[in-house]
Amino acid sequence: MLTNKSILVTGGTGSFGRGFVRTVLARHPDVRRLVIFSRDELKQFEMQQEFPTARHPGLRYFIGDVRDEARLHRALEGIDIVIHAAARSSPWGTRDDYRRQNVDATRHVIDWCRRRPHLPRLVEGQGIEKHLHFLLQPAQGRAGGAGRHPVLLERPAHHAVERRG
Repeated sequence: MLTNKSILVTGGTGSFGRGFVRTVLARHPDVRRLVIFSRDELKQFEMQQEFPTARHPGLRYFIGDVRDEARLHRALEGIDIVIHAAARSSPWGTRDDYRRQNVDATRHVIDWCRRRPHLPRLVEGQGIEKHLHFLLQPAQGRAGGAGRHPVLLERPAHHAVERRG
């Protein structure tokens, strides 16, 4: 399934992203490219120590923020599979901060995927809703943080499903 595929993981240095990368590298050594997209330079440096590109030649580290649409689109060039795991879950910030990070950025990812006819149709129907809900569920359950605005986390998925029909 992942043979010769290019995968981008937003939030690739977070707990889900790091675990996903570890699993892909262990189970699918024939993946063509695995891009770790994250704004956290320190965590990317730490991951480079654990997963060096000399040992994993298909691994790429890409500094960027999912709120920066141009940077995100650059990272998505040539990508076959998108794992969107970036989310704001800290207890600090305003409602607008959560909206930009969790809703607007997710909408950018969904819209980009829709414009790529070569991508598998996982973005269609309830599939995207289930995948986004799975990735964002842990953040919703925390005290404070994203738990204060759980509806913000689900809107892009519901919006995508409604627009797809």
